Amino acid sequence: MKDESDMDMSLSSLVAQYPFLRPAFNIKQEDKIDLVCALFQDLTVPQQSKVLRDLKDRFNRACQCNPLAILPRELLIDMLSHLDLPSVQELMMVSRDWYHICQDPQVWRSMFEAQGWLIDRLAMDQFLQSDEHDSLPMQPHPFSSSAVQPRPIERSLGPLVISASRSIPRPSPGRRPQSQKKKRMPAPSSSLHQDPLLSSSSRRIDWCYLYQQRHALAVAWQQGRYRPYRFRSDPDNAIDQPLSSSQAQRERDQHNDSVYSIVLDPVHHLVFTASRDHTVKEWKFDQGMATLQHTYTQLHHGSVLSLDISPRFLATASGDHTACLVDRWQRQLVTTFRGHGSSILNVALDDECLFTCSKDKSIKCWSLTTHQCLHTLLGHRESVNVIRLHGDHLLSGSGDHTLKLWDKRTGACLQTFIGHERSIASIDMIDNWIVSGSSDQSIIIWDKQGHILHKRFGHPGLVRTLQMQYHNNRLVLVSADYTEKINLWDVKTGTLLHTFPRYYPGRIMNIRFDNMKIVLGIDTGDVVVYDFAADIDTRFLL
Repeated sequence: MKDESDMDMSLSSLVAQYPFLRPAFNIKQEDKIDLVCALFQDLTVPQQSKVLRDLKDRFNRACQCNPLAILPRELLIDMLSHLDLPSVQELMMVSRDWYHICQDPQVWRSMFEAQGWLIDRLAMDQFLQSDEHDSLPMQPHPFSSSAVQPRPIERSLGPLVISASRSIPRPSPGRRPQSQKKKRMPAPSSSLHQDPLLSSSSRRIDWCYLYQQRHALAVAWQQGRYRPYRFRSDPDNAIDQPLSSSQAQRERDQHNDSVYSIVLDPVHHLVFTASRDHTVKEWKFDQGMATLQHTYTQLHHGSVLSLDISPRFLATASGDHTACLVDRWQRQLVTTFRGHGSSILNVALDDECLFTCSKDKSIKCWSLTTHQCLHTLLGHRESVNVIRLHGDHLLSGSGDHTLKLWDKRTGACLQTFIGHERSIASIDMIDNWIVSGSSDQSIIIWDKQGHILHKRFGHPGLVRTLQMQYHNNRLVLVSADYTEKINLWDVKTGTLLHTFPRYYPGRIMNIRFDNMKIVLGIDTGDVVVYDFAADIDTRFLL
């Protein structure tokens, strides 16, 4: 019987002992398999058993080896990139070697992208190209309790009041935790005194740190932790606290009446609000602070009921029967659309057309190039309260209790949705999912074929406003009634995930959200923010 050294004979020594075998090692891999099988079948049963035992022993010894010693680093990193966070955390505790390989930026970048999280590439490019950066202390160990547990806010059922001690400093270039103070200095000589987003002085992004910050934001949403405050325009008083500006300045900054419509532009950190006071306001919301950028006062002679944006334009709709198109870059009126016989209740904008719906029961499609009406969509028997665009389709909700799905290019009605018992007040559409809210207190989740997937009663009154969006790799819905509740739902299962308490007087007129915040328009003229990104470094997050 051969000893272990004989069993571990290498191919080179085997060829040296049996030269006639050399051609066999130059054949294709598939042919080698056939040759091995043929040789195996030519053995006696005891010999076959011995070969199988030998292979089993070799396999067991290989499994007991440390993968770090036998696998290339590139292959290990690729394998780790497919793991979830708990698995990587466990590996980091196995040994010092495993800890270091788990810190590789490619592992964390792949995990970041696997979650469907987005980064602000423009801000990241500008940061990497700059010559200086802020000096910040080292961060806590990733995913320690202090790293992913933002401080809870003080909850109250009364009007919103935040103490001055809770204010957020205004760092640059982006929001950072309160404990970090801003200092300017030349490029660091040591990694112990560099920006935590940098993995070295060569200004490479530390994806582990970036994952940590985005994970903290996801945890804040899951556990319902946020900081609520109203929009102010005084830069020294971003949080809702006594203002140093005069009463006249406060009235000039805030809306004087109900905020009917809100649109968010998270890429440029902008919020647009439309009001019953006939104005539209553009706000800059960044680093936990809102500052008023511009007020449009000459667009309409009636309440501004709705607005929408594209990369170039801002569109508004009013009770004065008109819609306006504004150049966002120049902040100038482009044209005013006239043709409806009653109040225009909602607008929807894409790169080629503006769609408007009205109390006159019609929907109109306007060219952004010629400013002419291309076609009028008729079919609803009552006022068309709300419209939404997604891809090639237009969705409408009406006072006749129905929704309709249209081909936006031809104006053909593709589907009518019947299921609500009263007027439709709010709708949204993403991919094959459609959701609607009604004055019958219900929310219905549909597919595009008109099938009801879920019907939920989570509000005590009219479901005034809602929005659907992919969030943390899950399709979620935020809905609100006039006064009582703001609910967060899982669209695919119809499960109520969270109910947010009330912090403000007045009725909710509109609600919009992104990955950082929920923004509410109130009938008092206030714009209220539920900021989930307080104390989180969101410089490069969207």
